[in-house]
Amino acid sequence: MCGQLLALKEEISLLEKYDFDWLHLDVMDLNFVPNLTLGFDLINQIKSKMSKDIHLMVKNVALAVERLQTKPTDYLTFHLEAAEHIESLIRKIKKKARVGLALKPKTALKSVYPYLKYLDLVLVMSVEPGFAGQKFMPETYERVTSLAAEIKKNKQSVIIGVDGGVSPEKIKKLCQLGASMFVLGTSTLYNKGDFEENLRKFTAFRKIL
Repeated sequence: MCGQLLALKEEISLLEKYDFDWLHLDVMDLNFVPNLTLGFDLINQIKSKMSKDIHLMVKNVALAVERLQTKPTDYLTFHLEAAEHIESLIRKIKKKARVGLALKPKTALKSVYPYLKYLDLVLVMSVEPGFAGQKFMPETYERVTSLAAEIKKNKQSVIIGVDGGVSPEKIKKLCQLGASMFVLGTSTLYNKGDFEENLRKFTAFRKIL
C-alpha cells in the first residue's frame, strides 16, 4: 500500500535485487477498515520470486481466498476479528497457501492461542489497521513477548510478524523478543529519500542485525 502504483514493477524488481524475502500486499475493502487498496486482479498479475504475504483486511475473507491466485509458499493472512468460522477458513487456505492470522492492537492476545497449532504466521498489528504512517504502539513489545512464550511452551513452529511503524531500531528489539518477520513501510523504505537508497541502507542494517 506504500508503493507507487505506477512503478510497482520497478519497485518489486528492486526488492528482489536486494534479497527481500516476502512481498506484503494489503487488501482493504472500505468495510473492515475505512480504506480501499489493492484489488484481486492486480495482485494476481504480480509475479515475483519472493513469497507473497497477502494481508486481508476485509470482511468477506472466504471470497478473497477464492479469488486470489497463490503459490504454496505464499501466505494468506486474515484478521481474527473479521471471521466467525476460523478453523474452516484455515482449512480452505491450507489447500492453496500458508496461513496467517492478524490481530488488531486491542484484540486479546489469548484469542489466537487456540489456533496456533494450525498457523504458519501470527501478524501482530502495532498500529490500527487501515492506514500507513501511524506511530508504533509500544505495548506491542509485551504482546510479542507473551506470544513467543506461548509458542515456545507448546513447541510450535509459528512465525511472529509485526506490522506498523516498524523502524530498524524497533526491529532489533522485536527480534530479541521473538519476532522474525517485519512489514516495512513509511518508517523504513518509503520515508524521505530515494527508494533504492533506503533499500540499500536497510540491507546493510540487516547484515549486522
